[in-house]
Amino acid sequence: MPATKTLQNTSDLLRASLGKPKEPLNNFNVQQNKLNTKNGFDWDSGNNPVYTVYDNNAASDNANATQTNN
Repeated sequence: MPATKTLQNTSDLLRASLGKPKEPLNNFNVQQNKLNTKNGFDWDSGNNPVYTVYDNNAASDNANATQTNN
């Protein structure tokens, strides 16, 4: 999963090419990135950190999660 900064930069470029204004992303990927960061995921680690994919209820309950190597 790309970092939120990368996702936002890509969105900004696409929107600019379509003549549309920039808008902050707030989609599933961004929410997953926020949850992973909140739970200790280190985006700058070169040690192949474990990225967790949370279910849709993860904002209130982290009981159901699937870990994947990034």
